Amino acid sequence: SGEPQPSPRAQRHASLLLRFVVGEPTVLLPECCGGGAMVRRPTQPSAFGLVIVLLAAAALQPSAAARPGDFWRYLDCEGDAEWSSFRQGVARFREAGFPPHTYLAEEANELLGRRGNEVDPVRFATALADARVERRPQDCVYGLFAAFFVRGREFLAIGDPDSARMDFEMALRFLGRELGLDFLESTGWGLRSADLLLAFPREAPGEEGVSAEVRPAAELAPPGPAVPAAAPRAEGQGPRAVDPHCAWQPCGAPLKLWPQPARGTTINVMVYGYHPVLIEPISVLTQGVEPLVKISLAWYGVQQRDCTFFAPMCNDETRRIAKAPVVGKVRFLAYKSEADVQEVEAHYRNLWRAEQESGLVADLLLCMEMRDAYFLWRVGQVATIYYPAVIFMQDEAFSDFAAVQYLRQFDELRRSDLLSTGAWSQAVAKPPVAMVVQSPYIAESIFYHTKLRLPAVRPLALYVGARYRPNVTDLDSGELPRLPGESRLLVLCARTRLMMSHSCRALFREGRRLLPKRTPLRLHLPSGDSDVVHGLSFAEVASFTAVVLVPWNIAVTTFAELYAMHVPMFIPDSVWLARLWPKQMTSYGKAHPDIHRELRKAPEHQPQHPTPYPSLDRLTDDFRTSWYWAEHFAHLHAMPGVQSFTSIPNLLWALHEGEFDLIQASGEMRKETTRALEEVAPFWAGLVGRLTQA
Repeated sequence: SGEPQPSPRAQRHASLLLRFVVGEPTVLLPECCGGGAMVRRPTQPSAFGLVIVLLAAAALQPSAAARPGDFWRYLDCEGDAEWSSFRQGVARFREAGFPPHTYLAEEANELLGRRGNEVDPVRFATALADARVERRPQDCVYGLFAAFFVRGREFLAIGDPDSARMDFEMALRFLGRELGLDFLESTGWGLRSADLLLAFPREAPGEEGVSAEVRPAAELAPPGPAVPAAAPRAEGQGPRAVDPHCAWQPCGAPLKLWPQPARGTTINVMVYGYHPVLIEPISVLTQGVEPLVKISLAWYGVQQRDCTFFAPMCNDETRRIAKAPVVGKVRFLAYKSEADVQEVEAHYRNLWRAEQESGLVADLLLCMEMRDAYFLWRVGQVATIYYPAVIFMQDEAFSDFAAVQYLRQFDELRRSDLLSTGAWSQAVAKPPVAMVVQSPYIAESIFYHTKLRLPAVRPLALYVGARYRPNVTDLDSGELPRLPGESRLLVLCARTRLMMSHSCRALFREGRRLLPKRTPLRLHLPSGDSDVVHGLSFAEVASFTAVVLVPWNIAVTTFAELYAMHVPMFIPDSVWLARLWPKQMTSYGKAHPDIHRELRKAPEHQPQHPTPYPSLDRLTDDFRTSWYWAEHFAHLHAMPGVQSFTSIPNLLWALHEGEFDLIQASGEMRKETTRALEEVAPFWAGLVGRLTQA
């Protein structure tokens, strides 16, 4: 017929967007959004109007070629006079501190009743990701969010928390499942989803059934940490790289370390575990300017694909395949009886025996899973570093019996831990253990479960073997950086949030279109998903002028790798991070409801962390918990050379205008890495020496 057809991308998304945006199907009611008098509504209405959603998904049509700026005018609803006027009022409403009883509440109520059912959220979601999809002015999804928020605030002001709660829940549904469509900070609406989440009335038991306890909107900071905060060493520096939260040694005092082993001594190390981050201690000892310890390495569990990133530590000689591996169904068996525990130990004993018969010599074990560390330590009778780099309760303690066994094994390791209280004496248990954690978040999550604190040591990722060389296109030429010139920005959107990641890349593309045509800023937007972050070598990453990292975890290894390269980084602020990082925790919580289990009760009056596993499915309850962990234990924003941002177009414009001194930022990162290495390298060298000489 000659009519333009929907793009393949739009067709693919149409089949997925209904489930993603709407979630569970709802019953269509005559009106989406209520309206009329500001009274309590007896029934929670449909979020979107299911019929409209289905029609939109079936009838996506591409629009004419869009002009630069049309995308952002679409998000601000500038094509619709009523919504545009309301947006300007909302911005003033926030600037004034959300005062009650304003004209804006009645305007929001009237818009919801008269215009709410015109909005098609599926078309809006598709338009975020595909510029060829028609952008109708009436599809003002962010306007609906704002209207529900304003009206909900008014319900709170007049003492009707139940209606406020319904409005707030409706508003959040328009931002998609897990807030995958939430880019309000990049628009002119003047709102953040955090404004709503901090004001959400939570239910609390009262004298007459259930009443509402309203969180004050002025609570614009998460509660303080339950353990000592990680303070900067000095102005312009990051927190100390070894034990930043003072679990091992007191805050404010120089760290007391063991002497390094004698030069020329070879230490045979068996590394057992699948995650590449496990090699971090070996990397520090062998990949510095001058190797501190001579290590003979046997690395079990690393995949060949990952091995290529860790040369020369990982090669045909060092990468080992177990002769009698502990198969997954045994390695992750949930204990139900003492016989299960004995069966698991027997498999580890067989593994150890087979490797010894094949010539394995090990002075030291390095493991990141507690089950691996515990049983190999028992059967091998070898000094062991337990280096948790994954969720502590990922595959364990999912029954009462298993929980008792897990804590018993943890405590047994702890009794031989050199880093526990009193371990400076000459009397050391045989074989000795060191329990050191890869990140403050994991360390404090272990404290949540066990009520015992372990020190965290910052990963330095020296294995990257590349340093900041912006705009060097011939990586083998050794040419010096060519600045100023073309600026190449690598943008890494959260890879495990498929819809959010796709929309994130689209917003960066549209933000780039706002810049002058002759701007030197060029974007690279890889679509990394699953376990692939960007598909680039470390040398290729180091050639970018800067990187935008939208984290998918609170302790993301990619951050450490970028920092090791001294590539200037831009990351979302802690409020934005709070709604990003719990994606993985949400998935674990669904698969393992007992993940919140506390293995040991805390002493009375001892400050405690909230659960380390907030869920995006319970954001109205868990947002402050997410923010708590992001603010206090991510350690991303406090690092020198790292800039935070909230608005995508504002960030791109600032980069275009040259408002950031990227060379200075890289220099600050280089200095901080040097300071950290001066702390971390002696720690690992002294610890390895003490373990192998005990």
